[in-house]
Amino acid sequence: MYFDIFVSGLAVGCIYSLIAMSFSLIFRSSGVLNIGTGEFVMIGGLVGFSLITDGTQNFYLVMLCTMAIAGLVGYLSNVLVFHPVQKRGGQSIHVLIASIGIMIILPQIGSLIWGAEPLSFPSSLSAGQVQLGSAKISAISFSIILLSLSIMILFQLFFKFTRIGQAMRAIADDRVMSQLLGVNHRKYIALIFLVAGALTGVAGVLLGPLYYVSYDMGIIGIKAFAAAVLGGFGNIMGAVIGGILLGLIEAFGGTMISSEFRDLILYAILILVLLIRPAGILGIKKRRDTA
Repeated sequence: MYFDIFVSGLAVGCIYSLIAMSFSLIFRSSGVLNIGTGEFVMIGGLVGFSLITDGTQNFYLVMLCTMAIAGLVGYLSNVLVFHPVQKRGGQSIHVLIASIGIMIILPQIGSLIWGAEPLSFPSSLSAGQVQLGSAKISAISFSIILLSLSIMILFQLFFKFTRIGQAMRAIADDRVMSQLLGVNHRKYIALIFLVAGALTGVAGVLLGPLYYVSYDMGIIGIKAFAAAVLGGFGNIMGAVIGGILLGLIEAFGGTMISSEFRDLILYAILILVLLIRPAGILGIKKRRDTA
């Protein structure tokens, strides 16, 4: 029983981690708190549903296509909204209002295209079990954990060993110094939004077989934001740890105490952790620039 709870919590936690990574990537590189990040999850889930129901049998191909489309939406959100607001001297509050606009507009577009009713992925995706020693676990939970961890590792390798990834890390670590060294901020921050959109898009596809997809599923962004804060807002590894912890707390709290109080337990523990360690588990130093 406990192992099943652990696996299901870990699967959901990995999805939270992907979204939390997106929050942290964007904030650490550009200073933008994009509270509309959850809506990119919605785009990913609904696009993934359309591709699968239209006959695309290869789930990996669906993931790649969804990452590309959600990444493009993320890229355009920066080019068309966030960068112009910042370029015209917009302060943090103006950028926040712009992200609220995205949070309102994207679900409306989603409901116009896909309708207001929840949509279910084919049941075949969530069927089956995997034998691990003497234990059997859900095949979809196992796949989500494996795929999520693989994506996280690949992105870490991308940031560490590729020239583009190293430039993104330089901007995230010290925007002023990276600019003095000739890094094109506008170009690479736009690419960071693309990467962040891709992360949230694949999270939407992975979430679909577990629950359902709909125009209002972007609400999951609130929990992912909480995971990013728990891990240390702006810290990528902290986002991963925070997401997994949040998923496990939610699973064990909802099963062993009461599903009615699941969110209450979740946020009570979050507040307790932040009272003890306000910066989060792996909180980073205060940004050196104020741009």
